[in-house]
Amino acid sequence: MQSFVVMGGCNTLVPQVLMALRSAGDFRCTVLGGPNTRKLRFSALCKDMVEIDFERPDDEQLLRQLKRIAEREPHATLVPVDCASMRMISRVRDELPFRTIPLPDVELMDMFDDKWRFFQFCKAHGLSVPETLYIGRKEDLDYGRIAARLGVPFILKPSNEAGSTGVQVIQGEDDLRRLLDDADYRYRTLVAQRYVAGTDVCIDLFALRGTIRALALRRREGAKMCFFDNEQMRMLAHRIVAASAYNGVMNLDARIEHDSGRVYLIESNPRYWATLTASVGAGLNFVAQSISPPAEDAPMSMLTQGEFLTRHPLTSPSAWLPMLFDQGAHGRLLRAKMADMQGLSLAVKSLAVKSLRVLPQLFTRARAKELYTIQRR
Repeated sequence: MQSFVVMGGCNTLVPQVLMALRSAGDFRCTVLGGPNTRKLRFSALCKDMVEIDFERPDDEQLLRQLKRIAEREPHATLVPVDCASMRMISRVRDELPFRTIPLPDVELMDMFDDKWRFFQFCKAHGLSVPETLYIGRKEDLDYGRIAARLGVPFILKPSNEAGSTGVQVIQGEDDLRRLLDDADYRYRTLVAQRYVAGTDVCIDLFALRGTIRALALRRREGAKMCFFDNEQMRMLAHRIVAASAYNGVMNLDARIEHDSGRVYLIESNPRYWATLTASVGAGLNFVAQSISPPAEDAPMSMLTQGEFLTRHPLTSPSAWLPMLFDQGAHGRLLRAKMADMQGLSLAVKSLAVKSLRVLPQLFTRARAKELYTIQRR
């Protein structure tokens, strides 16, 4: 049986990769994680969970843990899922006891992981990106200068955070003043970006040495992730990968401007992403692409149509039959989602909240019906 070591400290990304692997086949998975992924030791998605320190990385400790795992799983493949784990692996690459999935060069990854440096890269290569200003510390914010350059509203965000952490839409000077007074809003480096009124879209890709091998274009519509085609988005994806000779998976956040239809690149994530299983459910498994890259002469895999319901299968009656009886990749993914404790916990809470809302209504209706019956008598 093929085995994998899934490495990462993010409790959002690691389960996504584990579910994608479960959808791809009956594999053994060991998680090399941190405190945030500790609960996975009780999950059916992995065989074992080994904890390391991502906050204060120790290369010698990492190699010791990997070599211990290699004694049990000598032919495993190492799958780093986030930037922190990729940086750690890059430092000990020559001593690894496992083969790894294709990964970007660490300097290139650092550039794509920084919003200011990403903007500079896009500008240097003529890629469509909203005008962006480097701010630095919060104390260096100057509303007049920013508004004159970018207009109002504008976006303020940390240059090196993920998952929309710290992102603020500044509608006026009062918004900025409140942010300056907020003691909890502390980030080392900030950037300001022109606000693009439009639709949020994403480009997901897997590349080998500057050539895209798998590509998905998507947008969220309520509880559905919808896949579609857009020539501008495809062109931007090919240009950014070719210009950087990129290697590995990457997610690009973008916006389609309402008035012009122009696509603007907003930021990049040189790693797996938090909605990874949506493309898996719609037919393109980026983890499977990473562990078994297609031949160089094989056609590029594209996902530009279809949809996937992102709600947990427990709360989606339409998913119950395939979850029980579908023996293919889709059914395996739905069953893997049931084994994801974090997702299952959120689904149970959602059902409980809905029940608390519905039960009083049912009681009221039943009581009204009872009174009506008594009156009729």
